[in-house]
Amino acid sequence: MPSPLCLSTIKTMEETLQKAHQEPSANSQMSLFSSGSSFPQDHMQRFSGPHEALFYSLPYLYLRELFGVRRVCKSLRQAVDEDDLLWQNVRVDVPLSRKLTDDHLLSITSKARGKLRSLVLIDCGGITDAGLRRVVDDNPHITGLYVPGCTGLSPTGIINMVERLPKLERIAVHGVLNMTDHLENLNSLLHDNHPRPPTYYTGRPSHSPLNLNKNPIDVQICPKCEEARLVFDCTRETCKEKMKKKQVSCRGCYWCISRCELCGGCVDFDDEPPELIACQHALCSNCWLGVPKCVMCNRGSCCRDVRNGEPAGFTCAGCFLSQEKCLESEDESP
Repeated sequence: MPSPLCLSTIKTMEETLQKAHQEPSANSQMSLFSSGSSFPQDHMQRFSGPHEALFYSLPYLYLRELFGVRRVCKSLRQAVDEDDLLWQNVRVDVPLSRKLTDDHLLSITSKARGKLRSLVLIDCGGITDAGLRRVVDDNPHITGLYVPGCTGLSPTGIINMVERLPKLERIAVHGVLNMTDHLENLNSLLHDNHPRPPTYYTGRPSHSPLNLNKNPIDVQICPKCEEARLVFDCTRETCKEKMKKKQVSCRGCYWCISRCELCGGCVDFDDEPPELIACQHALCSNCWLGVPKCVMCNRGSCCRDVRNGEPAGFTCAGCFLSQEKCLESEDESP
């Protein structure tokens, strides 16, 4: 993750160079200094180029920040464009994913000069089979391909690209439509025939490469709905013991079995009614006891995006809106 100090340094550099453009040109500064003016020499050297420490921060920047650095000055643009190590692991996420096209993707990946190692495209609906195939043909050494939510891709096109990547180790296709009938073929190409370790729910979005538990393919056939989706095991110890004895099976995708957003265990809404939750996620009874509560309705929330209220809790969105309506009605009343 990029350091806040690194981002502040880039912002300071942008402001400094913008002020430099407002100053007289370099030739006029030299003439002023040579004619006996008191123009300080260190002021002239200040704009000679970025500090060397700034170049060491480039590998820690996200894709959107790298494009911002390219606009600072010619030296940084040259450093970003000519260092293919910065482009060996490309990740396109929101908000860039909403505007990404095949031509944009080819332009970004071409900076790796055929050395692309991993490509992460999250919810990039504008990417097609033809566009991704051009990237694969130019970078045959890709070991990780993650395309969750890329609805413009087809299962046939993905299998065709996997066949062109002999070094591919992991792939994520969660959210690609109609993958159920092609999952067996994809498993055979990646030799995913070994027993999988348990996969636990870690909160949405679950299409991060860090949540795949080193499995070659992220999706499995859900034992409940028989669709190719992310399948999770239950974290509750009681459920683990029951599954060993085959007394109960709470293993399945998120749509078939609700999961607690904090612990990943199965949630029974008969025991944990949704009326006690202020956010849009599910919570088990144990985790509900530890989350902040609304100071007005006592509903719990695991979301960070809540309105600040009293130190002991917060005011949920429903209570906040009802308060506003009451205040508006009092103002309108004579």
